[in-house]
Amino acid sequence: MDKKIDLSFKDIEKKLGITKKEVAVDENYSLSIWYEDVRSTQISRMSVFDLARCLRQNIYIEYILPEVLSRLWENPMLGHMTSGELMNLLSRIDKNFWRKNDRLRIQTERLVHAILHKEIVSPDYQLEDWIVEEFFSDVRKLKAKLQS
Repeated sequence: MDKKIDLSFKDIEKKLGITKKEVAVDENYSLSIWYEDVRSTQISRMSVFDLARCLRQNIYIEYILPEVLSRLWENPMLGHMTSGELMNLLSRIDKNFWRKNDRLRIQTERLVHAILHKEIVSPDYQLEDWIVEEFFSDVRKLKAKLQS
């Protein structure tokens, strides 16, 4: 896998020319408060909850995916709220994203291949059958999107 560049959201904002004013905290919204809390945190130090929230909210996906993929190589069924949550969220990424991001698509295809061919195994595969079946369904959905 390619070497990861470990940035914080602050670093990404600077790189993209996003001003502090554009990311102002609105105390009325938990997402805004959370974003400010993790803004200075390097992506490699973010929790599974933080990464899942980025995927769910479509926040800097191209920057967080290398970290997500790295963690999924360690445990394919990784999640905060449920086992397999990160894979489920990956399977929901729009196929146009994958078309525009070849390097990330190829890295994700490698992971999907390894999971489907049992080259990596999660201790969570011992969970209830329906959970494992749902996980593999998400992996197959992701594979289809990557190939479309």
